[in-house]
Amino acid sequence: RHAAAEENRAGSSTFIYEEAMFHARQQRHHDNLLVRQACEEKRFFLLFQPVIDLEHGRLGAAEGLLRMRGRDGSTIPAGEFMAAITRIRYESIIDEWVFGEFIRLSTGDGPGRQLLEMKGFSLGLNATPTFLSTPGFALRWIDRLTSARIPASQTIIEIIENPLLLQNEALQRNLQDLRAAGVRIAIDDFGAGYSNLRH
Repeated sequence: RHAAAEENRAGSSTFIYEEAMFHARQQRHHDNLLVRQACEEKRFFLLFQPVIDLEHGRLGAAEGLLRMRGRDGSTIPAGEFMAAITRIRYESIIDEWVFGEFIRLSTGDGPGRQLLEMKGFSLGLNATPTFLSTPGFALRWIDRLTSARIPASQTIIEIIENPLLLQNEALQRNLQDLRAAGVRIAIDDFGAGYSNLRH
């Protein structure tokens, strides 16, 4: 039914069912369930990916990436569950956990704290527009950074490249507050969206 509606919007008056559509629907349902179960069973974790400063030949930063553990202990790559997070509208739930885990790993004897003690080192993480659009998010996040003694200037938040974000006043305000506190803002996958040469 949904596929037929999409075809109709595209101007097609005829719709032919294919078995592959059924299998794709089954896969989406499976992935959606996978995310819900992983949330309930606390099987998400952050993996720090190194960012190399080629100019100076050194490790300059690390980016916290969301990953999921299977029930068998295997690591499930993001490509297999990120779309499901959006479909079931779990972005804010996952982002809240990611930011909390980021702070936990960056305090005490956590690996993030050890990295932050390196001169000129920065830690980054991704945030969805949904989460960044939450009114007052930036000020609460800055307070948490301060309480955890994590320098805002060593923190990078990456957002997806989307010109529609500029129309969201709450998101703009949060980005302004983050930048005013010293947090750096980066564009994730720059060149894949609005700035692509095809435009």
